[in-house]
Amino acid sequence: MKFFGVIPIAAGHSREALEQIAQLLKAGEVVCLFPEGAISRNGHLGEFKTGFERAVSELDEDDAVILPFYLRGLWGSRFSRSSSQLQENRNTRLRSQIIVAFGKPMPIHATAVEVKHRVSEISIDAWEQHTKHLDPLALAWLKTAKKRGSAITVAEARGKQTLSSRRFMAGVFTFSRLMKKRSPEQNIGLLIPTSTAGLMTNMAALLLGKTVVNLNYTASLQALQSSLDKAEIRSIYTSRQFIKKLAARGLDMTPLFAHVDVYYLEDLAGEISTLGKLWLLVCATVLPAGWLYMLYGRRIPIEAPAAILFSSGSEGEPKGVLLSQRNIMANIRQVSDVLDTQADDTIMATLPLFHAFWADGHGADASGGRHPCGLPSRSYRYASHRQGHCHI
Repeated sequence: MKFFGVIPIAAGHSREALEQIAQLLKAGEVVCLFPEGAISRNGHLGEFKTGFERAVSELDEDDAVILPFYLRGLWGSRFSRSSSQLQENRNTRLRSQIIVAFGKPMPIHATAVEVKHRVSEISIDAWEQHTKHLDPLALAWLKTAKKRGSAITVAEARGKQTLSSRRFMAGVFTFSRLMKKRSPEQNIGLLIPTSTAGLMTNMAALLLGKTVVNLNYTASLQALQSSLDKAEIRSIYTSRQFIKKLAARGLDMTPLFAHVDVYYLEDLAGEISTLGKLWLLVCATVLPAGWLYMLYGRRIPIEAPAAILFSSGSEGEPKGVLLSQRNIMANIRQVSDVLDTQADDTIMATLPLFHAFWADGHGADASGGRHPCGLPSRSYRYASHRQGHCHI
């Protein structure tokens, strides 16, 4: 510590440390100070102590300036106070991505509140930079699934079926191969309940770089047809058993299928032989995530569209929101950070797949013509990338 010029600030000796800081600044030295005084316990900025205000109280404005900076990427590292599970999830590379973001110089007599506000602003810019380098959804999922291997990854409340990550991957590869043959278009309509098959079909579409459109089966036929037209849906994947259940409740979907190709999961599952399924399971077991992504998926940029969510149309024409891969991946990263993921955490999917759980009320795309993804802005209100949130 002496070699690096560390100034210890210990209880009962803070006055000497503050005086030393003032002397070094007057001499033209650069002093790095963490005003929180402790390592974060939750990954967020803590209270900025006012000690540095006292250290520079006798300095003139021309003597020095405050250069605010923010460190991004240390939460989840081995040196942080995050959970062991979050550390295991994050430390998958030989080198972690650490961002050191600097702001513009501030007056030397800026208060702790003002400095923290500026550092908070810098943290947003650092987060924006970080989310540009996240993996697409399908690749991130494959990496996690490969790590979990034979561990149970999906279980249904009603059914007795539980699937390991390995078997779930094989199921996704099955549907992705079948979907690739039938649906060359970008946007894929899904009319499926919250189930293992529903999750597999969504992930199969995402693996192919498609944009999933989970249809709100509780909406009116007029609203559903409007959603199909706006998203230019030409293919719908659904389940015969599910369609029968909807019909029994007075929700007849057959008029919706008049001008689109309809594919039933039960029929598709029967097209793959037992030997073919076994081969996919072997591939899921022995091949690395990158190879599986190359064989059964399609590489796409992080800004590519991932999903379109439609409102129910209860207030007129259904309104759509386009979410990018970056939107959703950033939300996943944020949620795991805030929850400080534990080893025994379980996600309960109690909401229908067409529902958006995380959303807030910020503005729409201001380009006036077309969204960068190419869809007409008259049809959608777009998702902003600001802070990586899904802005609706």
